[in-house]
This record gives sequence, C-alpha cells and structure tokens, in this order.
Amino acid sequence: MTFAILQLSDIHFRDNFNSITAKASKVASAFLSVTGTASACLIAVTGDIAFSGTKKQYDLSKVFFNFLTSEICTRKPELKLYWAFVPGNHDCDFKSATDLRAMAIAGATARILDLEPHGAAVKELLAVQRDFFSFEGDFLGEDGTPWLEKVRKIELNDVTIVVRCLNSSFLSQLDEKQGQLYFPLQAIGNTFLNTASLFITLVHHPYPWYESNNGIALQSRLEHISDVVLTGHQHTDSAHTKISDGGAYCHYVAGSALQDEVLASGFNVLLCDLDQSVSRVFRFEWSEELFRPKSEPAALPFIRNQAARSDFRSNPSFLAELRDVGLGIRHPRKNPIELDDLFIYPSLNHLKLSGGEKELEHIESEDVLGFIESSRKVQISGSTQSGKTTFCRKLYTDLLAKTSIVPLLMNADDIRGVTPDAITSLAHRLFREQYDPQQWEAYRQLDKDNKLLIIDDWHKLKYKGKTKSTLVTSLTTVFDRIVLLADDVVFMGNLTKPPEGELRHFECCDIRQFGYTLRANLIEKWHALGAVDVDDHAFEERVRQDEIVINSMMKKNVLPSFPANVLLVLHARESMKSTNIVNGSYGYLFEALITTALAKVAADVTDVDTRYTFLARLAYYLHSKRQKTFSEQEVHAINEEYRRIYGVRVPIERLMQDLEDSGIVVGYDGNHSFRYRYIYHYFVARYYHDNSVSPVISRRATPCFNDFSAVASVSRSGSLTSR
Repeated sequence: MTFAILQLSDIHFRDNFNSITAKASKVASAFLSVTGTASACLIAVTGDIAFSGTKKQYDLSKVFFNFLTSEICTRKPELKLYWAFVPGNHDCDFKSATDLRAMAIAGATARILDLEPHGAAVKELLAVQRDFFSFEGDFLGEDGTPWLEKVRKIELNDVTIVVRCLNSSFLSQLDEKQGQLYFPLQAIGNTFLNTASLFITLVHHPYPWYESNNGIALQSRLEHISDVVLTGHQHTDSAHTKISDGGAYCHYVAGSALQDEVLASGFNVLLCDLDQSVSRVFRFEWSEELFRPKSEPAALPFIRNQAARSDFRSNPSFLAELRDVGLGIRHPRKNPIELDDLFIYPSLNHLKLSGGEKELEHIESEDVLGFIESSRKVQISGSTQSGKTTFCRKLYTDLLAKTSIVPLLMNADDIRGVTPDAITSLAHRLFREQYDPQQWEAYRQLDKDNKLLIIDDWHKLKYKGKTKSTLVTSLTTVFDRIVLLADDVVFMGNLTKPPEGELRHFECCDIRQFGYTLRANLIEKWHALGAVDVDDHAFEERVRQDEIVINSMMKKNVLPSFPANVLLVLHARESMKSTNIVNGSYGYLFEALITTALAKVAADVTDVDTRYTFLARLAYYLHSKRQKTFSEQEVHAINEEYRRIYGVRVPIERLMQDLEDSGIVVGYDGNHSFRYRYIYHYFVARYYHDNSVSPVISRRATPCFNDFSAVASVSRSGSLTSR
C-alpha cells in the first residue's frame, strides 16, 4: 500500500486578498500528478493557517480547503482523504490576550516540567487560539476542544496510521525569538504506540525555537515515537532522515510557505510505499503559472522506527545518562555533545575455540551489532581506555531502537547475591530505574529471547571460584542473552586457558584499537558536527591536519588508538590552537590525556600534582633499573624516598587502586607496569625536567630516548625540549 501525505504550511490567510485561493486547483493538479497508486492521503497543515488568528481569516481558509477537497475527490474519487491541523504562532489572536496570559507564560516556562496539560494555566494560554479550535472542530466535525496534544488513528484495512498533532505555539508571543519556546513532555502520551504501520507527528516549530534543554528532550521524545515528523514555520522546505539514539530512524519533512509575500509558494508531497519500504518526497514550487517539482526525487529506503514500536520506553533521565560522552570534552560548535554525535563501534577480535584449536576472527565495526544480536552470550574484553562503558551504553540504545530486544544494563558492583532469586530481584530494581516501573510485569513475561542483560566491569566482580561459577549459572538461568564487558586481562587469560563452566558457552571477544579508517571516520564526525555551509576544501584540510597529528602520536603504539584518546586529542587541539607544534613534539597533548585520566580519580588539583611527582619518580626508577614491571614492595620503597624528600607519605593502597582505575598502570600476577608506553616515557621525561637533569643516553637506551622525543614538551610548568 502507498500512503500519500500532502503537506501544506504557513498559508497566512488575511482578511482581504489571498492569492493562494485561485491556485487551489493547481495544488490539486500537482499533487495528483505524483500520487500514482496511492489509495489514501493525509492532508497535513503544519500551522499558520491564518495571519492573525481571527474568525474571518479561518472562514476564508475553509473556502480554500473545501475547494481543494472537491478538486481532489472529483478527479480521483477512489483516494481516501484525511485532514490534520496544528496551530502556528500566526494562529494566535494576540489582540484577545488578557493580562493573565503574560503571567501564565512566565509561570509555565518556570515550571514546564510540572505544568499540568489540562490545568487552568494551560487553559488561559490556549485562549488566544480560540478561533483556530473553532475552525478545526467545524471543518473536521468535532467539538473544537482546545488541546496541547491530539492523536487520531486512521484504519485502512490491515494498515493503521497514527497521526499526532502537537500545539507548539501555545506559549507564542509577538516578535517570537529562537530558543524561547517550551513544550511540556508530559503532555505527550503513549496513545496507540506499538499498534501502527505508520506514526506521523505534526508540529509547527522546529527544534531551534525551543529552549536548548527542552528542545533536546522534545527531539528525543519525538524521534522515539515517530516515523515521520512534519514541521513548518521556517518557510524553507527540506527533507532528511535522522538516525538517533542508536538507530531510531525518523524522517523529517519541513514545509515551505504556501502563501508568502516574498518567497515563492510551495508545498510537499511524501509518498510512503509501506509494502516495499521506500519513499519519495516531492517539493513543489510555484513557477510559470504551475506548481512544479524542484527536482525528480529518487526512491529512498523508508525504514520505520523500531523505537516507536517497542512496548518498553526508557526512563528519560536514564536516557540522558546514556547519552553522556563521559570525557568532559567540549566541542566548538555543539554543547553538550551526545554519544550519538560521535560514536563509532570498534572492531573486535573474536577468539574461536573449537576442538582445542584457537582461531582469531576479525569482526568489522559495522558488523558488531549484528554479531551481538545473533549471539546468545558474549564476553567482550578491553583495556581501561578502550571505551567499554561507552560501548555498553551505545549497545543498550541500539538494541532497544533497532531490534526487538529489550536490554537491561547492570554493573558488576550491583550484584549482591548469586542465586536466581537475587538476580531477579536486582533486575527488578534496575528495570524500575531504566524503564517505566509499571511495565515490569510485561517485561517479566517477555520471551527470554527478547531480553538481554549487559554487565559492565565484570572483572570487578567480588565473587571468585565456586561462588562465581554459581553466579554465572544463576545469570544464565534468568537470562538467555548476556553480554559481559571486562578488562583485557580476561581475554589474555582466555588465550592461555579456555574458560570453564558456563563461561565456556560465551563467545570471547577483544576490543581492537582504531585503525586508520575508523580514526579518519571519527575525525570527520568531529569536524562535521554542527557545521553549516561547509567549504569542502577547508573541511578536508582540517581533517588532514588532525590525521597527521593523531597518526603521528599513535604510530608504533606509543599512544593507544582508542576513540577516547582521539577525541581528547581533538579537544586539546581545539583548546590550544595557538600552541606551536615543533619537530613532532606533542607533549602538551600527551599531558592532556594523562591529566584527564588522573583527574577522574583525584580529590583535587593538589592530588593530581602529587601523583605527577610520584609517578615521575616511579618511572625514573624503572628507567634506571631497566625494568618494565614493579612490585608493591618497590612502590613502598619509592614512597619512603618520597616521604624523606618531600615530607609526605602517599597512601599506597589507594594510590595503586586509583592508578589502575584511571588506566595509568595495570596489575597482573602481583606485579604492575605502566599500561602504555607513552605514559611511562612521559613521566621519565618529566623526571628529567623537574630535577633539571640531562638524560644520559646509552646505545641500548637510544630507542627509548627516541620515544622521549615524542613527549618532549611539557606545558604544566615549562617545556622540556629534546637535547
């Protein structure tokens, strides 16, 4: 079945002459020329029917709409017609506003989260749209009750279409400015969700017209309940598809002005072939006495929004937490940055164990989600900086938006019991935090194939040995689908000794570092974010310059090529554009990475400085001894020397735990080492700088010193240049 949408917007009927009235038959002709096999049509009017919201203007609009209906039905009587209207700011009769309206606007914007959609304040705010609602009720044969949200269901044989109308102009004022509107999300219900073939939302104002946080929240909500969002107000037509929250597909169509004193008259026709899942958007413009398509649109995939078809809705506050990038970085054009803005799945190493043989299979970035969806149980390992927690968050939103799977996110620290009852009780608590608590019973009865448990920080599990085995058995009893995220030590252990018990049924994977292609893709995403009117040559040059710097820093594995490091370097370069980089010396960038890691676990700036000094002495100790690892006894000895020199003893147990948590050091079998070479080399170089010592370089140490050159400028208190 093909369903057509005729979008008319910003018609601005005035009291006197309206040129569009004489063009009604031309609108019908243009529309019918492209509808083809469409069997039903929604005429969606996305606001500003009138110029100043008066009864006379609506009476004139009814003449136009009735004639348009007659023309279409006469020429194509088999086409079923449906209408939907939303008011725009021009549909408000501000001359009828009372003094109470200004007070109601101030009160509503101050407490938008608590605004009662059917309360007295909203009733007062809707009063300026009285003639709009009277017109709508009369035209559609309804009672004309004012609304913030209105939902109707269209039944067409075995096809159901849900049309949602939102009144974004109830807070409109004269001389409206971007960023000042609000819409109460509590006014948007769940009516008919998960029941339709097509979800269509009409709203007059695009997102930039709302207060920033409210606009972000509204966008997120609409992109989870809509296949198509139709907007007006801007007088500029456009059509694009947005993929957000891990793959929630939402198709946007913005209408041009059907009647404007300056711009050419225009309207849109969207054809949705629901059987073939393709769509075309015709954008018509008045030219030489006809409405002509601006171009011949291609048939594009029309992927309907799986998020709108899920019974389970994530808690908005939990979703906001999931969207956090978690790095504390700022972007020059968009803040806050959301996870969907920049996330790219890493590739995975898949360890296949068969008949005692071990084989490593490479899973490409674009295949990761499909691999997890098709697997029952997966254990994914990665180092501290590999982005495991970010991976968990993105996987959660992707599964919920793109598949029929309902995920539950858990941390190993959450687990306080090892029995099936304890796991079920924990799942209940987490479900109430992550979803609508009233949906728990529906979730509990959901087929186990549609439930998946994600456990982050599995390596921090407090249970060992037989108790851990009992826990894994309980987890697999309650959940058929499980994804575990653990430290890379777990993967290395699987390489030497295959997992036992229930863990032997888990697919073993390891997060790979980004190669040139994924790094380039991430750098391009960074520069494209929020960019408008982009000069292709300048864009490519900025990307190329950043690729040179980042690839130089990551060559020879001096700096691990994980997305967090790429983003932190990009952020640092944006913050330090005036800094001159000479002879490949990127010390200030390495220092930014280290400071960010230490700041996550430090109590204050003094704490960070103390750790810098201590780590410099520890790195120099290893360098002087030609060692790669150190024991706890050696750390205590260095601490005694530190106390003797500075009069301060560092709490070693806390220090070592913090350094492991921040990814500075890694422990294995009772010994420790700096996790990455660049950290070790940076602190050796820092020791030389802080103690005004010229490094003595032997032939044996020359390769090591060459790596010092990569971190040879220190920005904290001066610069260390290679000598």
